[in-house]
Amino acid sequence: ATGNIFAERSYIVPRWDSLSYITAIKKIIMKEGIRYVIPNDGPAGLLKFCDLASQRKELNIAISRNKSDLKTVLNKASFFDFLVLAGLGRYVPVYLHVSDVNSLLGAIKRSGYPGKKVVIKPIGQ
Repeated sequence: ATGNIFAERSYIVPRWDSLSYITAIKKIIMKEGIRYVIPNDGPAGLLKFCDLASQRKELNIAISRNKSDLKTVLNKASFFDFLVLAGLGRYVPVYLHVSDVNSLLGAIKRSGYPGKKVVIKPIGQ
């Protein structure tokens, strides 16, 4: 883990998709007397930290305690849609939703390819 170079200690914990992941994190928090947690996890791990933050109000976890809002942010398409609806569309890159190979190819062409460079990214969660 890259962050270990900045840490005084590091721990090996179960994978984020293990049922014992959050239990292991809680043990470390208690053992070390940790008061602030800054999660750096994939979407499913962040959702687990959201649950932990909701359960343990005394912990300062840098994450939303609202799972619905977090799910919106973790999914690029829903987050971009949210920003546009909130009047912040000027900060959103041009994007197109696709659901299969045919719509992907059409979206690439509508985006100006091959005359323009096109980036394809999965939406996330």
